[in-house]
Amino acid sequence: MLVVSDWEFALWYIGGAAPSLARPDTADPDDEEDEVDSPRPDKFMPAQIHEPLFRSTAPNSYFACGACSPSRPAVLYLGRVDGGMDVWDFTDQSHQPLMSHPVTAAALTTMTFCPEDDAGKSLLAVGDDHGHLHILKLPVNLICGPEREDEIIRQVLDREYRRIEGEPTRSTTLEALKQQTEKTLAAGDEEIVQQEDSVIDEEYRKTLAEFCEATGMSLSASDAALM
Repeated sequence: MLVVSDWEFALWYIGGAAPSLARPDTADPDDEEDEVDSPRPDKFMPAQIHEPLFRSTAPNSYFACGACSPSRPAVLYLGRVDGGMDVWDFTDQSHQPLMSHPVTAAALTTMTFCPEDDAGKSLLAVGDDHGHLHILKLPVNLICGPEREDEIIRQVLDREYRRIEGEPTRSTTLEALKQQTEKTLAAGDEEIVQQEDSVIDEEYRKTLAEFCEATGMSLSASDAALM
């Protein structure tokens, strides 16, 4: 599910226990054989994921609306309050939009397709804050994508899912490493203090011996006098 906020958009997995995004709907989670060459998670996704599978970088201006392409699963359209539109294509890159297009001077508020016929897939209806409707005819490369586009976007989402799935284990490992490092540093500090005490004690005994030699006093007598 696409969720749009002011400074980012996010892709969420919504649903009950279902196969991995990269698996067919009829896939058996215990089946070790996979007809597709790409690596995929070997277990079902949990019923709830408490963070998005993907979060975008901040735009040049606030986001106001968004829409998913009906013909290309890897393409998203995001409307901004400055009247511009960002087009994201996950088959090309996922860290920034593929292109930005100025639509109008007013803030974009809504955008929708008419996917019930093939002609509607090439037309994007965009509404702005002034109540105007803009019909945008999309170029061919935003209507027809590369081969195996479904598989590409599934791999992207699966990669993000594996990252989320591994975060608790990674956090536990990092916490254990942090505690071990603190213990090592504490032990090292104690050893350093002991070494410094030994050096100070050695310097004291050397100075005391020189004093006793200069005054003709024995070390035992000096120790008794100090006590």
